[in-house]
Amino acid sequence: MKNAASYIKPCSVSAADFDDCCLQHAKEAIPHLIKGDRKYNIPILDPLVLPVVKLESGKDFSLVLNDVSFIGLEKADLKQIKYVCQTKLK
Repeated sequence: MKNAASYIKPCSVSAADFDDCCLQHAKEAIPHLIKGDRKYNIPILDPLVLPVVKLESGKDFSLVLNDVSFIGLEKADLKQIKYVCQTKLK
């Protein structure tokens, strides 16, 4: 991860505490991500402004929201990360 931002810390995927490590490092990175990072083309995320949000459930439900602002993401509390690997590690 030599090209990653300094606030993004790696975890060893083979470690027994991988999910916990990811959770801790994600919690540490979120305040930096919320502010945005021009170097990595990450926009400011609080408020998160989306021009369109589309939700569909089957053929009977469709919802389209325009000019949506999500406010307060800086106060979000990440509770769990669960990594499920689909391939074997070498």
